[in-house]
Amino acid sequence: MYGKPVEWSEQLPGVKEYLRTPDTYGYYTVTWTPGNRISAALSGIYTGSMLVPHYGLAGDAGTPEQDVLFKSPEFMEMTLKLGFIFNVTRLDSSIELFSGISNMLNHYQNDFDTGKNRDSAYIYGPAKPRTFFLGLRIFN
Repeated sequence: MYGKPVEWSEQLPGVKEYLRTPDTYGYYTVTWTPGNRISAALSGIYTGSMLVPHYGLAGDAGTPEQDVLFKSPEFMEMTLKLGFIFNVTRLDSSIELFSGISNMLNHYQNDFDTGKNRDSAYIYGPAKPRTFFLGLRIFN
């Protein structure tokens, strides 16, 4: 916290709390490799609620009527990745084929501003919605 309130808006009083900074944050990674060929990984990021400034413009339908200090919800991102390794003796290498899902719970900001006068800095939470991925890795 700041020692004295910091003004961020001409319309609202200043606050002592850091903006866009959650009070609680954490992450984890759990990996499981039951053999030499199969792997599984579960990872996650927890982001607690935080104060987010949302600048408004009166008369613009895509933004709030005036500046707002918004308390964001908390987010929990979880990613699951499964892989299988093929040994390619002719190439003296191995190939891992993997697949997974990012942000399995689909926690994602759903209140973006719209229009040409939107507040482009009004972003919080996970960077992307639920996403499926597939990949190939070649290694020795």
